[in-house]
Amino acid sequence: MENITNTKPIIDVHAHLGYDYVFDHDFRKEKLIYNLEHNNVVKTIVQPALARPYMEEVKRYHDDIAALCREYQGSFYGMASISPHFRPDDLSFELSRCINDLGFIAIKLTPIGHACSPSCKDGMFLFSEAKRLKAPLMVHTGAGAPFANPTELIAPLEKYLDVTVIVAHAGSEQFADEARRLCVYPNVYYDASWLGDISTRQLIDAAGADRILFATDHADNFPIELAKYRSVCKNGELDRILSKNALDLFKFNL
Repeated sequence: MENITNTKPIIDVHAHLGYDYVFDHDFRKEKLIYNLEHNNVVKTIVQPALARPYMEEVKRYHDDIAALCREYQGSFYGMASISPHFRPDDLSFELSRCINDLGFIAIKLTPIGHACSPSCKDGMFLFSEAKRLKAPLMVHTGAGAPFANPTELIAPLEKYLDVTVIVAHAGSEQFADEARRLCVYPNVYYDASWLGDISTRQLIDAAGADRILFATDHADNFPIELAKYRSVCKNGELDRILSKNALDLFKFNL
């Protein structure tokens, strides 16, 4: 990975660790540490790659992230990711363990990987768990229609106005228009990783720069995302997107 000259502190709210059995890809610790040490990514929120659908595997992935957070305390933070189709008691127990015992700060739903619409019964239960644990919920949107269409978020957003929802990938180019329409909900933030520059500018205009969070999804995507925001941001927007919005949302200290 090439070192990118960057003097502004950056908070990456969407990164992965571990082997992903859905997308057949290995997200490596070394890549995350590289951006920390060379590209001024001062804090990264790390979620597990999609594990095999067994609770012991999910727990091991969460434990690996917790170990990384302990090793680089204050630089890495955990985001729990678990299929909502696990038994409700098991799901609640593991989410509670992640948030209350391991110190994780958010929860992730990946409709394409978890085979779960946000608006189905199990998806709605995950929203109720996010409310119970007072944790922001990130939801993948874009690839994986129909479950990953941002319109699938309307029903839970209507019901759980007090749950902060981060719309990951902002619908991607496939559903960029649908994702922008969700900005009518004040509890919605956006991670626009992999979204094109024109659609990203349209998203900033629609939602406001104070609701956009810098994210890479993959550590190698860092230079692309940084260049995109440097290209499309106007006065004062870049600092907000690179770090200030995440500082406010997650109550971080630099």
